[in-house]
Amino acid sequence: MSENSQLERKRRRGETDQLVQWYGQFGDDYADRNAFEDWKMEPGKKAFQRIIGDIAVDSVLEIGSNIGLNLIYLNELLNCGVDLF
Repeated sequence: MSENSQLERKRRRGETDQLVQWYGQFGDDYADRNAFEDWKMEPGKKAFQRIIGDIAVDSVLEIGSNIGLNLIYLNELLNCGVDLF
């Protein structure tokens, strides 16, 4: 079955166009572009240090996290001292 016919079948099941876009090559390409690589750790931690500043953080919930890169950066920045969801 072709990718287009699989997407059309999912669309007929009532899934939104936005959700259907994440199936197949589009979603795969996005995940590949945003995969974790070691060189991303320091820039990610620095970005969240600027965002968080002096705020005390007890827990973090990330919605729509793909592979959870933000949680990886926060976990490292906060020395595993918060609950991550």
